[in-house]
Amino acid sequence: MTRHRRILAATLVAAMAIVVRAQSPPSPPPAEPGAAESVALAAQARALLARSIYAPEEWIRLAALRAAAGVADPELAAAAHRAARSHDRYERAMGLEIVAAGDPVGGRDVLVGALDSPDRGHRLRALDALGPMRDPALAEAFARRLRSDPDEDLRALAARALAATVAPSAAPALIAALQDASPLVRGEAVRGLVALRSPVVTALVEQRLNAAPPDRLIDEIRLAAHVPDPALAGKLAAYLEHAEPAVRVNAAAAIVSMVNASHATSR
Repeated sequence: MTRHRRILAATLVAAMAIVVRAQSPPSPPPAEPGAAESVALAAQARALLARSIYAPEEWIRLAALRAAAGVADPELAAAAHRAARSHDRYERAMGLEIVAAGDPVGGRDVLVGALDSPDRGHRLRALDALGPMRDPALAEAFARRLRSDPDEDLRALAARALAATVAPSAAPALIAALQDASPLVRGEAVRGLVALRSPVVTALVEQRLNAAPPDRLIDEIRLAAHVPDPALAGKLAAYLEHAEPAVRVNAAAAIVSMVNASHATSR
């Protein structure tokens, strides 16, 4: 058979196959698994993930941890707890993420230990998971992060978590945080004191406002904006006539925010 005929024959066979497929009835879709089958399938998949998290090969462990990180499944907790104590930075991060998503209460000790990790990502995951617990027993751990964490975002997050514990030690730690170099942290400290209904927050903010040098005045006005006190808002009225436009607009925004918040809290 010449080359031309072979090509023609192959073309005809392919065309016939297409026609046959078109004329054949479509295959029925696979049956969906029932409840029992779904449970068994999930158990099989869970077991595969757990085995892979314990695999001796690092690349398999990391792939499994990465895949399981978005799965909130308490039954993966044991494997995740082991990974969350790993000396490998990435493996520990993935383990902490699984614990935080699937079993934060059961993994509390692992998460508390991660608060002192040198890795920012580990500390962030721990704070994100522990903060919503609102547990007064965690107040000292949050206060320690608030005092000493080198990252201002994490200090601010620790201030928020600390206020949510409503522990007796929370207010003094938040008052001390008003001296933090970061406006973000000072703002969270004031919000926390307001949430705790501290009787001294208005006086502290007013003192800072009165003592503010010109280059810090806007920062202190913004800090005052977190206090829903109409009397303090009235003291900002003088800044509406300030020579600096930036001071005037920040004072205006603060007054509106404070008065709106005071009305909302009084309802």
